[in-house]
Amino acid sequence: MTTPSGARSVKRPANRRALIAAAAAELFASEGYEHVSMGEIAEAVAVGPSALYRHFPGKSELLAVVIDDIATDLETISTDHDTLATLVGRLVEFAVDHRDAAVLWQRESRHLPPEVNVPLQARLQSVSDNVGQTIRDHRRGLDADSAHVLATATLGVILSPAFHQTDMDRVEFIALLTAIVGRVLHVDVPATTAPPSSGSERLVRASRREQIIAAALRLFAERTYASVGMEEIAAAAHVAVSTVYHQFPGKAEILATALQRGTGYLQITLDWTLDTAGDHREALTRLVRGYSRFAMQHPELIDALITEIRSLDAASARNATVAQREYVAEWTGLYRHEHPGVSPAAATVTVQAALMIINNLARTAASRDRADADNVAATLAAAALELTPVTSVQVQ
Repeated sequence: MTTPSGARSVKRPANRRALIAAAAAELFASEGYEHVSMGEIAEAVAVGPSALYRHFPGKSELLAVVIDDIATDLETISTDHDTLATLVGRLVEFAVDHRDAAVLWQRESRHLPPEVNVPLQARLQSVSDNVGQTIRDHRRGLDADSAHVLATATLGVILSPAFHQTDMDRVEFIALLTAIVGRVLHVDVPATTAPPSSGSERLVRASRREQIIAAALRLFAERTYASVGMEEIAAAAHVAVSTVYHQFPGKAEILATALQRGTGYLQITLDWTLDTAGDHREALTRLVRGYSRFAMQHPELIDALITEIRSLDAASARNATVAQREYVAEWTGLYRHEHPGVSPAAATVTVQAALMIINNLARTAASRDRADADNVAATLAAAALELTPVTSVQVQ
C-alpha cells in the first residue's frame, strides 16, 4: 500500500529526448509530479534547462509523453497475444520490469489537463477491456460484467508491485504473480450489475465538519489534492468558505483528518479481529471481508490512502506510511502462519496483491456499484490468499 521509492527499473535510452522522458518518469513516480521541477529533471540528465525546453515545452507535456508511452506499451501487449497465458505472462513481465508504470498511470496522470488525460485514460481503459475480452474467450459462457470484474482484479494483482518496495528475484517474482492471477481467474463471479438497493435516499452526516471532509475527499479523488482549493471544497459541501476555514485551517488539515480516521479504523478493526477470531485463518478471512466492506463504502478514502499521503507534512506522512506498513505486516504474519514455507518476501507480495484487488475494484465505479461488490472483492482477494477451496489452475 505504500508508495514506491528507491531504485528504479527504468532503462536509460541513448537519445536525449527519451533520456529526459525516462528521468522525468522516475522522478514523477518517486517524488510526485507536483514536487518535481523542470530544473530537477534537467539536473537528472545533466543538461541545462534550455536544452530541456527544446524538447518539451513544459512539465505537463513531459508527463503526457510518459503516460502515452505506458499506454502504447500496454495497448501492444493487450492486443498482440495468442492465449490468455501469453497475455498474462507479458503483462506480468512488464509490471515487474517497469514497476513505476502503474503509479504514473493511476496517480500522476490526474495532474494532466482533462483534454489530455481523458483520451489517455480511454486508451488505458481499452487495455482493461482487452484483458476482459481475452478472459471471456478463455472462459466460455462468462458474461461481460463478470469478465470486467476479473480483468480489474487481474490488473490489480499484476500492477500491485508498483505500490510496495518488496524485492524478489525476477523469475520468482513473475512466477508468483502469475500463480496469484491463476487463482483469481478461477473464481466464479456472479452475473449481476444491479446497484445496491437502499430502499430510500441515503442518510448523510448532519455535521458540517463531516460534510466538508466528504466533499473534499470526493474532489481529491476526482482531481488530486494539489489542484483543489478551499473555495471549491466549500462549494462542493454547499457551505460558505468561512465555514470551511472555521472547521479547518487549510486543506492539509482536512486530508490529514481523513487519513488518520481511515488508518485508525483499520487498526481498531484489526485489534477486534485478532481478539475474537478462533485461529489465524479465520482472522485473515475476517480481515479480507472487513477491508472489502470498508473499501467499497469509502472509495474516495481508499484513493486518498493510496495516492495522497505524500501531500501531508513530513511527520504526518511518515506516521501514515508506518501505519500502513504495519497493517500489511499483520496480514503477512497471518498468511505465513497458514503457509510457513513461504518466504517473507513472497508472503508480502501475495498480501499486497490481495489488497490491490480490493483497492482496484473499489476505485472502479462499475465494480463497486454492484449490489454484491464487497462479497465479490472479498472472494477474489481470498482466492489470491488461498483462503478458499479454489485451487490454482494453469492459465492457457
